Amino acid sequence: MMSRIKWKLTATYLTVIFVSMTVVGLYLSYSMEKQTVAELHERLASHLGLAAELVAAYLTSHPNPSSVDLVCVDLAQKIRARVVVRDAESRVIGDSARSEDVVEPSQREEKRLGEAPCNLCHAEARMAPHREIETGEVIVRNRRVATIEISASSFGAKHKSGKTRRIILSGLVITTLIAAAMSHRLAGSIANPISKMNRMAKEIASGNLDQQVSIDSHDEVGQFAQSFNSMAQRLREMMDAIAKEKDKMAAILATMADGVVVTDESGKVALFNKASEQLFLVPAKEVIDRGIAETPLHSDVAAMVIETLETGNLVRRQIVVSKSPEVTLSAHSTQIRDAAGRKRGAVVALRDMTERLHHEKAQRDFVGNVSHELRTPITAVRVTAEALRSGAKDNPELLDKFLGSLVRESERLSQLIDDLLEIAKLDAANRVVRQTPASISDTAERAVAYVRPKAQQQNLKIGVDVPREMMGFVDQQQIEQVLTNLLDNAVKCTPPGGSINVTADGDGDWIAVSVADTGIGIPKNEIRRIFERFYRVDKARSRELGGTGLGLAIVKDIVASHGGSVTVRSELDKGSVFTFTVPRWNPEAQGSGDG
Repeated sequence: MMSRIKWKLTATYLTVIFVSMTVVGLYLSYSMEKQTVAELHERLASHLGLAAELVAAYLTSHPNPSSVDLVCVDLAQKIRARVVVRDAESRVIGDSARSEDVVEPSQREEKRLGEAPCNLCHAEARMAPHREIETGEVIVRNRRVATIEISASSFGAKHKSGKTRRIILSGLVITTLIAAAMSHRLAGSIANPISKMNRMAKEIASGNLDQQVSIDSHDEVGQFAQSFNSMAQRLREMMDAIAKEKDKMAAILATMADGVVVTDESGKVALFNKASEQLFLVPAKEVIDRGIAETPLHSDVAAMVIETLETGNLVRRQIVVSKSPEVTLSAHSTQIRDAAGRKRGAVVALRDMTERLHHEKAQRDFVGNVSHELRTPITAVRVTAEALRSGAKDNPELLDKFLGSLVRESERLSQLIDDLLEIAKLDAANRVVRQTPASISDTAERAVAYVRPKAQQQNLKIGVDVPREMMGFVDQQQIEQVLTNLLDNAVKCTPPGGSINVTADGDGDWIAVSVADTGIGIPKNEIRRIFERFYRVDKARSRELGGTGLGLAIVKDIVASHGGSVTVRSELDKGSVFTFTVPRWNPEAQGSGDG
């Protein structure tokens, strides 16, 4: 199907050619007809004088006017025109077209002896009523005795003009057909590239950028096609660059820990990344393309966006999201503006400050606890020393008592300092966990040997039930400290006559090591906090037994550095079970070197 532009071009060319040729043809035919008629008049005028002299001579020699018809016929045959003679009273006295019946009897024989009648004049008279006439006077002895008319039919001129028109029409038809073919080809050479570029533009608009227009010429149309191809190539490169930047931005937004909420200038949400979904526990589909005030987000977020869009100011707020557990967010809202400075929307950056605030609080508590824990033994040592200096050293009983107190407080202070140093090492960014194949049974035996004297003093049974072949991939010294801390707590919290057992069970790539006692147990509401630094369930009892509140915190950090976890099960007055996991030794996966 011919395209519309191709049809328009073809129709335009044909119309111009047809109208031009028609106008020229008509002009030529009518000009030719007019020229032929003019030539006819000139011919009649040239014959008019001769005819007038012949008629005058005849009338002079033949006074009978009825015989003028023969002269008219003779003249008509010679000049191929009709000749009519009228007397002074305008009566026809001679006519070359008059039939033999009107000729006088005396002239019939003369007529027969003369030339044949002007049949041409008769034919022209019958076929072409339109005639061209030239009129003159017949002068005899300086007196007008008659008028003479010479006329000829314009049929010949019109016939020739009609024939010319038919020739022109035939030429017009042939030329139009040739012009149609050439116009079609010419219009196609212009319209086809344009149609291809139109289809290409539609394909590009639909997202298919792998398009090229074939270039068949080097004229303006070919240059336009080449420019269009260059534009498509440039557009393809730009779209690829934009797609890469978009993918990069999407990847950044998807992986970044901070939440990002972007709205347009009307406050409708345009972007809601994964981190925001996790912070508010709201899927993006419930937020995108909705007004910020209509979303199930925190009301402060909507208020920040509205304020930013209205004032253009940077808005900062701290938002507390009520969920389990409670989350504290630091929110910043600012306007988005284009290169011309026009407002295009707002962006809200959300950062989860819960962990940071928790660490800041833990640091403050840690400093306070350390200060308090150090102050207590130092104060006790100072008071005891002052008492001794004040005279108690002279009393043997008080001297032994005070010296024992000094030893206990110094041991407590030493243990506290050791635990603080261990905490510092565990918190150091450059700490190293040297994982090697180690026997869990041997590690447990060494830890039990360390606490056994204390256990025997309290008449506690302590045992180890760990398979000899069970090998862990651990830092043996650190895991021994974990078991020592757990066993020391078990000894302190188990009444005399109780028991403590160390067991281990392998589960796939992990080993679960448990320390169970029959001690006083831990209240359920306290279990979630027992791994906090300096936290004690029974502060008075813990101080009395020499606890620092750091042992379980150290246990948790060491196990976490091995990739494991610590859990506890406890029941008041029945005992507790602490279980931690460590990696199992796998020669094929872990090799034999240090971790």
